[in-house]
Amino acid sequence: MKEERLGTDPINMAHIRVAGIGGLGLVAMAGVVAWNVPAIGLATVLAVAGGLAIAAALVMWRRVH
Repeated sequence: MKEERLGTDPINMAHIRVAGIGGLGLVAMAGVVAWNVPAIGLATVLAVAGGLAIAAALVMWRRVH
């Protein structure tokens, strides 16, 4: 008898609304995964650092102009 395999296609959760307690759970689990998978964690840290740097630059530019 042939075994059936589960699909390896990624699950696209981009269209799931993040609202309420369930949404908070989804965000919390995304954070746990990002923290525990090294490649995702590194990308997340770089994205947060870049976002903070751009935000600080925009605030300083806005104060001058």
